[in-house]
Amino acid sequence: GKAYVKEGKVSDENYREVKKSELLGEKSLISELLLCGAGSVYCFGEVDEKTGAFLRKYYKEKVVFC
Repeated sequence: GKAYVKEGKVSDENYREVKKSELLGEKSLISELLLCGAGSVYCFGEVDEKTGAFLRKYYKEKVVFC
């Protein structure tokens, strides 16, 4: 499915905030995206350098920076 990143938060395709990485004890955008099973990612606004590099490497053409 689709995932949306905005203001440091991840939402699923139904625009519900995803908080699954809290179960692992450490919240991160990368963990949230992996745990929610995102097939494509839409980023609204800035993401940190580490997250941006991860998205470009693993999602390639399936990531959109808006």
